[in-house]
Amino acid sequence: GLGYSYLSQRRVAQSKHKVKAWEGVADINEFPDICTMSNCQSWDAIVSLGGGPAIGDELPIWTVARVKVAAQIYKCCQAYRPAGKNIKIITTSAGTAHAPNPLDQDGFYITEAKAAADWLIREGVPKSDIYQETASWDTIGNAYFVRTIHTDVRGWRSLLMITSDYHMDRSKAIFEWIMGLAGPGPAYRVDTLAVSDEGVDKEVVTDRRRREAASLVKLKQRAAELRSLEAVHEWLFTGHQAYASGATMERLQGKDRRIYNGR
Repeated sequence: GLGYSYLSQRRVAQSKHKVKAWEGVADINEFPDICTMSNCQSWDAIVSLGGGPAIGDELPIWTVARVKVAAQIYKCCQAYRPAGKNIKIITTSAGTAHAPNPLDQDGFYITEAKAAADWLIREGVPKSDIYQETASWDTIGNAYFVRTIHTDVRGWRSLLMITSDYHMDRSKAIFEWIMGLAGPGPAYRVDTLAVSDEGVDKEVVTDRRRREAASLVKLKQRAAELRSLEAVHEWLFTGHQAYASGATMERLQGKDRRIYNGR
């Protein structure tokens, strides 16, 4: 994996805690070492990554698995947190550049972050503890905009990033890269939790894993080249097809969209 070779030595030295990781999680009750006093008191925010556009009000099955675990941890950790100091949940993504966003009854498009936030609210998570990141169209954007819109601003340096098993290797590498870049304040600590792919169509998982592996190779090269937030900003808005002016991303059609919306 990318590991910490891409992090500056200064920022690594500032980290006081060993980074933790979990895999194959469907229910936190099966992993008693997740909701502990130590973890719950250290995490400032849970970052639940988007997984593709919803179909109407219904999230893709893999995104439901992510926000379900995020809600479980949020509720469990309340017992270990001071009153009014709950962990925050950050939902991510405007959508994906590969498939269109759904529209609401008035014809306005629904972001992935909003659809996930609405799901969490229905599950009893207070809206005051949910923060939406609605600027990103890919996983690199998830990390960059979570940092520049929310966590740098609020000083939330201890994060739990949640995504799917099939998506974790590249997501972890991205968050290590982006959160490891020099900036104001203490170093980031990013623990990771991969939810189980159980219940997801095997062909979808296979296709996503293939795409993720190919993208990870390119990502490592990019991360080695771009060693500051300023450099990442310049590349995003002049060289990345999802954000650069005049650029267009690959648009998937028909059944090929299944890997992003599950249908």
